[in-house]
Amino acid sequence: ESVKYNSLRRLFFGLITHSNLCLFTCIANLNQTKMSATLVRLINTMPVPIFGSVRTATAFIMPKAKTLPRFAGWAGPLGVGALWFVWPAVDDGWQIEMGLKKAPVVV
Repeated sequence: ESVKYNSLRRLFFGLITHSNLCLFTCIANLNQTKMSATLVRLINTMPVPIFGSVRTATAFIMPKAKTLPRFAGWAGPLGVGALWFVWPAVDDGWQIEMGLKKAPVVV
């Protein structure tokens, strides 16, 4: 009978401990949810130039960003065109400094 009593006691205290742990976990999750909701609300209301707030900027930019993969094929040709247009404007001193051009030999 004492074995039965000990097993019932372990079961009862195990349930109490488990329920306390569950209660603590639920309270911690609720507190974390409140904190994360507050953080999200704080970030969404931050001011952003032109748009007013982060929420407005995100609502405007996200649909536009979804169309970017369609233009990925243009990255190479646009890069080559930009270099072709800009490279003549880069002076020799910068090219030598970056190691893209050898320094002229001084006689």
